[in-house]
Amino acid sequence: KRRPSLEKFMKAFGPECAVYIGGPDDQDRPAELIHGIADLPGSTEIAPGTGIYRGGMAAAVDGVLSGAFQPLEFRFFVGRHKFPRATVPVELLAEEEEDVNDARTRGSDKEDDDDESAAAFLTSLTLDLSVVLGKYQPIACARCLVLKQCISLPKPLWHEVMELSGGDMYEISQLELNKEGDTNFIQIVDDDEDDDDSDSEIEIV
Repeated sequence: KRRPSLEKFMKAFGPECAVYIGGPDDQDRPAELIHGIADLPGSTEIAPGTGIYRGGMAAAVDGVLSGAFQPLEFRFFVGRHKFPRATVPVELLAEEEEDVNDARTRGSDKEDDDDESAAAFLTSLTLDLSVVLGKYQPIACARCLVLKQCISLPKPLWHEVMELSGGDMYEISQLELNKEGDTNFIQIVDDDEDDDDSDSEIEIV
């Protein structure tokens, strides 16, 4: 793969660059470039028909420098979530987690065995199983929403997605927004710092 020089990259993306955390794994590897430009050389579609592409760094840099693209047409994701391939049916892994949780709830004397079972379960955890257990919620949404820049938005993008999904997703979003809105800051203002007997004014911000 052709890689641009650091100097060219900084000229293209130094003044304006959208960088996000993609996940806890592989954060020591180069960032993943995501965009919606179908004919960008060196890029591949993430899944057929999505219109969302990855890669093509050198062409992206050249395109930004030539004025064909804008820097914020591209997103850089540092890190990712990695899931091992399933070696046993998802249903059996789900039952295994239930057994481990039940044993812990009962206060089983086989605590070490439970910890080993839990470790084995986490090692074999797959994305499909995470969905079955409710750890992740797949959502089908428009391409423009997936590629939307979420820098300096008035509302976090994940709230917008959940509200558009409706139902329980909407309710969860509203609950989290209300929790954030309930946060108040108390500021104590002393009009006369030299007078120890003076009354202090309390402001709720």
